[in-house]
Amino acid sequence: FSFCQLIYKADLIKDNNLKFDSKAVYGEDTEFALKALSYGESVAVGEEITYLYIQRNDSATSKSGLKRFNFIETLENLSKFYKSGGQNELADLVITSRIPRAIFGNMNYFFYHGYDFDEVMSKMDDLDLFSKLSKFKGDSKFKFKIRLFLLNPKLYYKMWKKFKNTI
Repeated sequence: FSFCQLIYKADLIKDNNLKFDSKAVYGEDTEFALKALSYGESVAVGEEITYLYIQRNDSATSKSGLKRFNFIETLENLSKFYKSGGQNELADLVITSRIPRAIFGNMNYFFYHGYDFDEVMSKMDDLDLFSKLSKFKGDSKFKFKIRLFLLNPKLYYKMWKKFKNTI
């Protein structure tokens, strides 16, 4: 599934003043789609392929670098949006599941693409991502990975490099 597959009624977008965040370098489609879905009264699913997604090395997403971590702020804004609409359970789910998964996913993306460990850790520290990781609530396997990482990030990194994301 991809948010690129969604088709919206123009009135839904206009009536709710929905816009893509033009400052976002990563994840702007997620915020737009989840807000739109929260306003919609119904959703239809079709089998037809309606788009072609091409990942280019020179795309904005590919060149975003450590700014990919800014997606966490997008998710925090989404949580506030849900909370302001009285959807507290959904707001909490973003904080306790989606944000930690996004942090971990982006961190592993950086490791996979050869980013400097200390640079990644420094950015995570600047954005207070370690404490946000610790808020994870969910499956025990992923929670174990987070705990292992938080206990000793350098050891986790060395293990990750050795086993290439199989831990």
